[in-house]
Amino acid sequence: MTKAKERRKRFDRRGTGTLSRVSSEHQKQATKRDRVAEESDRAAAEQDRAIQQLAGRAPRVDQVIDALERLSAKSAADRRRAAGDREAAAVDRERHMAELDLAHLDELTGAYRRGMGRIALVHEIERARRSEGALAFVYFDVNGLKDVNDRDGHAAGDAILRDLVTSMRAKLRPYDPIVRWGGDEFICTISHAGLEAARSRVEDIGNTLGELHHGSGFSVGLAMLAENDTLETLIERADDALLEGRPAR
Repeated sequence: MTKAKERRKRFDRRGTGTLSRVSSEHQKQATKRDRVAEESDRAAAEQDRAIQQLAGRAPRVDQVIDALERLSAKSAADRRRAAGDREAAAVDRERHMAELDLAHLDELTGAYRRGMGRIALVHEIERARRSEGALAFVYFDVNGLKDVNDRDGHAAGDAILRDLVTSMRAKLRPYDPIVRWGGDEFICTISHAGLEAARSRVEDIGNTLGELHHGSGFSVGLAMLAENDTLETLIERADDALLEGRPAR
């Protein structure tokens, strides 16, 4: 097992359970509010039926009018309560979806976590094949991060990781996915770009990171999407190029 794969395995053990631990409290609350709203609607419907029955038998006009007013007021209150519960349920569902969205993102860098990132990368491969466009696959490995953490503290190392992703976002298109694949490893795709264009983008990213953190940098492996490639074969070729320091095939 390569050094990179060992690091990814350790990172996976720490991160794979995150999505399953996301709170579903908002979703439960929304379901509960929907049930309350349904009960309020049923109560309002019962009041409507009672109003109709009273209107059909009128022992004394004043008694009927008084009963009708009370029932109408209660029916209106039940309907208002049902509407309020439904609005609150919608808010709870929006919060629940926001939590799920956040669960797909790495808390430190804002890049995709590995699980959702894998889906995003496969999507880019399929999109490139449909459009018959070039797709560059780029594997980043931050150099010397452990030394930075040991020498300057983890906050310094975290700043490098955050600024790397910020630099990547500045040089890539908005729809090019960035994935935190391991502790100090990132993967991205660059669509509609050949090998030289991808290398130029990577160089720009490195220059930006070097300006923010003097002496910091990364190793990179590049691979171009080929006819029979899968995500796994692309990762393997980019990882090989990174580890061996040879040009992408």
